[in-house]
Formats: sequence, structure tokens, C-alpha cells
Amino acid sequence: MRTLRKYIPRDDFDMPKGIDQLRDTAVLIRQSDHRAEADHVFSRESQLKLTSYAQRLRGDTADDHIRVYDEGAGVSGQKRIDQRKELNRLYHDIKNGLVGSLVIVHEDRLFRDEYHTNDTTFIQLLAEHDVLLFVRTDHRRYDCTKPSDRNSLLEKMIASRNYLDDHVLGRMNGNQEAKALQGLFDGRNLAMGYVTQGKKKQQTILVYEPWAKVVRWMFERFRELDSLAKLTREIDAMPYLFPDPSADDFLRYTFKISMTKVPGGFKPICRESVKYILTNPSYIGAWLYDNTIVKGDNHPAIVDRDLFMWAYQKLTGRNLNGEPLTNQPHRSIHDDGAQAVLKYLLRDKDGILYVSQREHPEYHRQTLTSKTNGTMFRQITFSMRAHLLDDLFLTRVKELARTDKHLAWHIETSVDELEQQHTETVISIDDQLKQVRLEIQKTLAFLHDEILTLTPKEKRKYNTKLASLRASEQELLAAQSQTTHASLKADFAELQEVLLDIPGKLDSCTMAEKQKLARLITESVTIEEVSVHWLRFTVVWRGPLADRPDVCLIWRQRGKRSEGWTQEEDDYIREYYPRGDKWTMLEQLPRRTWNMIYQRAMELDVTRVVRRQESIPENVTIDDLNVIPDRELALTIVAEAAKRRSKQDFQASAVWLYSAGLNAMEEDAKHWKQVSGSLPNQAR
Repeated sequence: MRTLRKYIPRDDFDMPKGIDQLRDTAVLIRQSDHRAEADHVFSRESQLKLTSYAQRLRGDTADDHIRVYDEGAGVSGQKRIDQRKELNRLYHDIKNGLVGSLVIVHEDRLFRDEYHTNDTTFIQLLAEHDVLLFVRTDHRRYDCTKPSDRNSLLEKMIASRNYLDDHVLGRMNGNQEAKALQGLFDGRNLAMGYVTQGKKKQQTILVYEPWAKVVRWMFERFRELDSLAKLTREIDAMPYLFPDPSADDFLRYTFKISMTKVPGGFKPICRESVKYILTNPSYIGAWLYDNTIVKGDNHPAIVDRDLFMWAYQKLTGRNLNGEPLTNQPHRSIHDDGAQAVLKYLLRDKDGILYVSQREHPEYHRQTLTSKTNGTMFRQITFSMRAHLLDDLFLTRVKELARTDKHLAWHIETSVDELEQQHTETVISIDDQLKQVRLEIQKTLAFLHDEILTLTPKEKRKYNTKLASLRASEQELLAAQSQTTHASLKADFAELQEVLLDIPGKLDSCTMAEKQKLARLITESVTIEEVSVHWLRFTVVWRGPLADRPDVCLIWRQRGKRSEGWTQEEDDYIREYYPRGDKWTMLEQLPRRTWNMIYQRAMELDVTRVVRRQESIPENVTIDDLNVIPDRELALTIVAEAAKRRSKQDFQASAVWLYSAGLNAMEEDAKHWKQVSGSLPNQAR
């Protein structure tokens, strides 16, 4: 007999679920535009206020249970969950039961996903872990354990993506594409030598002869020199390449260009800019869209086609269809480039340092010091012989190994911890893969049922969707397999015997083995110029020594290249050099040595009229002394370092702030407190 349940009357309204007070409330902040923090400051300000909004939702008087996940500006909602560091961290915290509610300013702050696989992955996460979603706009609230709320949230996300597709990618970009495919001016920057004339909807592309003749000269001169480097040097020596247009020309034409303004005209900023001009098909009348020639004779040509093709093929090794030229000699690529122990590891504030000079390797940084100073070549702003730093690093590794008898075990433990961290990080990737594969199956099932009724246009649409979904699947699989710990495990297995006796076996290791060892035992290696003569070399080791950075101060005898003298500095020298106190003058000119001040005074024809015996090293700045907090100790160390002249004295000019072992760290700290009243700072 069928068993019937007892009827229990229910209220005629659904009581909303209360916020979970046992778990924290998360606040997610995101802005798409890289310049949003400056250009859309009110948008960011409104999102920052979400913290107090979340606090009111909880009824708390403090923000102890509010977790902020701030993605900052320039993070696209079209990225995957694992590609957004803060969102991935939020995903992980929800999985671990740390977050029970989430606050955002609008639904589009979560995603603007093309095929909504990220949307459904995240909605499923909210449902499975019973996380309430609060939207500040119109005070919307979603309980994703309910199908109706899940559907409503997904509809909002679909609407956000549709706005992006229809308004931004569709209407705006679509109109631009339609004009471009017809060969009409679509608002882009034009190649130097071309201008537009006429009203917005009827703009005509014309040749601007004062610049066109410069372009012709560039092509002809390139053929004469047969060298891009020589041509670039000639252009670099010029005050400008393209002259300023006349006032009448500015009124007559519209100039849409992208080139650096210099006094008297315009000039490329680097060799690649010159190469771009010499390989731009616009100069033979071709019109490009999306790196494809859509019309071959769209506007008047500036350069003879045969001359252009010679330059194009010489510089690219391809024809205009992108096909490699079979008779073009291949460039030889050296597989034995410059090597150093810290290659691909050593960084400064701008990123990884390069290693150059195969015979005598150097760490160096090349930068364009200014876009407006007229130079087209990168200048070396930092350079150091690699063996000096490598020897210092390897000596320190030996000292650490002598102190830590269990170094191999500590490194192995650290690698295992990395593996565990990776396992936790890829949780979102696994979930995204499930949704992407489910969407592929749904699309294939739909095509199987409806293939005979679809129009050619619809077939192309679904084929494009399938191709994109499969590309997403491959990207997720690649991200899933990209593991640092895997390569480190292999390195550990290869170097296990070396790790057991680093002091005895390190010197006999090959360069490749030393590089692997450096990568295996360090988390980061950085070098910074902290004063005119001091460098700060910082190593963060794996294992227990990672609890503190290992910091070394390195004295450079020649020091950093000094900047030009300012008018204020010259005026100060004229007034105070004749009778001024040396220490006072050095304090006022903290990046100048007394020797530099003396030389500048001679150039300014200023004579010192007092003679005092003062113990001031001539090759030391106040900034050098301020790196070490105790002045008396700093003078002792600097005076000793400044005496050293030979390369062999380099390691003696390096001062490690801590002893090699952890057991000496406490004694080091006590010593620094005694001499300076504080722990060693890491320079100003």
C-alpha cells in the first residue's frame, strides 16, 4: 500500500535565507580598462565602498570578517577564472569553506564570457557551497541553490556579454570593419606620408609630399647601404626625420600619425620603427585590415613596387602572402649563447636581466632613457661581469650548505609544498574543463539533431563556436600541465648527489648544473642600485632560510653614472664651495662625492679659500653612507671598500647583512641593535 506523507501547511511567502555569520563575506573589485584607476576614479571609489556595504549586510561593527579580492584595473571579464589571480583565490577560499557570501557592484564584474562556461562554473560553485551573492546595484540578491536565482543571474551575465558583443564588438568594431573592407578611411593612424582631407564621412586619403619624399629617401638609402643598422644610425644622427607641417597644411589636411615628436619635426624611437616603415605595404597603395591586404590599389602609392618588394623581402624573408622565400638565406642562430649561473633568474625592478657577451658574459639592462631625447638606440643602464656576481652567489651557497646539514631534505620538502600549492590552484581549471566539455557536448548534440535545417550562415556560426570551445579546452589543458614543481622535481633528482655535498662537488659542476641548482634552491634573486656606489643583492632561498631574505651590499668602485649638474647645484657650489663645511655640502648634495664637487668647482672657476683636515673619503656620497644606519660603522665599511681596486677584491667589497646560518640570525640582530638601535634597513 502506498504511504502518504502528512500535509504540513506552509506560509504563503518565502522567507529569505539569512547571511552566514560563521563564514566570511568576500568583496570582489574589478575594472577592465588599464587606465580605469585614473580615468574612472568614481567607479573604483564606488567599488571600494563595498566593504562598508558588506559590513552592514552582516550587521557587524568591524570589518574583521570581510575579505577583499581587489583585481585592480586592466583585468578583463573575458579571462578564465585561473587567469585572474584574485578571482582564483576567491574560488579556492569558497571551496575551502572560508567564504559564505559575496558582494559585487554589478553582475558584469564577475564575467563577460563569450560562451558562458565561466559563468556556469562559478554559479555551480556558489550553489554547491551555499554562498549568497549580493549585488550593490539595486540591492539584488541571488541564492544559487534555487533554480530561479541561478537562471536570473545567468541572464544578467548573458546580457552583459550581449552588450559587449552588440555595442562594443559589434556596432563600433563592426562599422569600422565595414569601412575598412571597402578601403575607406576608418579612423586609424596612417603611415607617415599620408594624410586625409574632407569631412568625416567623405575623407579621402592623399599623399603628403613633404613627408613622402623622406619615405622615398629611406627606401633608396636602405638599398644603397644594404644595412638596416647603418640606416638607423644615420637617422639617429639627425635632429628629426619628418619636418613639422606648415600652419597652412595643418588647416588643409588631417594628420593621423603615430610617431614621436622632437624639436623641428618627428622621428622614430627605435630600429623597429624604421623597419616598420620599410615593410609597410601602404606605401605601394595597399589597404590593410587585421594584418591582411584587403585592397591592393586603394590609394596613391609613394614607393616604386619593385623597390618596396626588395626591402620587404630582405627584412622579412617572406612575400606579401606571408610565404617564406625558398631562395632566401636563413639567419644562423647560435645555440651556445652567453651563459651565467643566474641566467633567467636575476631580476631588477624592470624584470629579468639579460646575459650578453659569450666570451666574457655580463648581466645587463638596456633601456630607452627617454622618448623625447632624439636617440633611437637603447642605452645600457646597468652592466656587471657575470662571474663576479656568480662567484659571490656560489660562495654563499657553499656557506649555507656547511651550516645546514639537511639542505637536500629541506629543498625536497619545499618542492613537495609547491606541488601541493599547484594542486590547490588548478581546482578552478578542473571545474572549468567540465563546463567547457559539457558545452561542447551540448553543441555537438544540437548540430546532430538540427544539421539538416541549419542555413550556411548558422553552420559557420556553430562551427566557429565549436572551434573556440575546443581552443579553450586546449588552453585549460595546457594551463593544467604547466607546473613549476615538475621541472624542479626533475632537477632535484638530477642534482641529488650534489645537494648532499655542495662544498665538495659544486666547483666540478657544469654551467647547466649550476643553473639548475640556482633555480632549485632559490625563489627569487634581485639586484638593485640603492645609492651611487652600493648595490643590494637579495636572495630568497627555498626551505627554512626563506623566512628571511639574504641581503648582500656590494660596493662598486666606479659607481653609477652621474646625472648632469642642475642650475640649482651650480648656484649652491658658487655660493658655498669657497668657505663651506664639507659635511654640510655633502648633505646638501647627497648623490655627489667630494671629488665630483671639486671637479665641478674647477669647471665653474670657483676656488676654495679655506683648508681643513677632515676624514672624508673623496669617492663616497651621503647616500652611500645612509645605506648603513650607523654612520660610524658606515664610514668604516665604506672607507675599507673604497680602497679596493682589483677584481679579486670584489667579494671582500660585499657585505652580507646576516651570517650564513639561521642559528646566527639572532646574534646578528642583537649586534645591529647595539650599533644602530635598529635592525638593518634595506637602503633608501
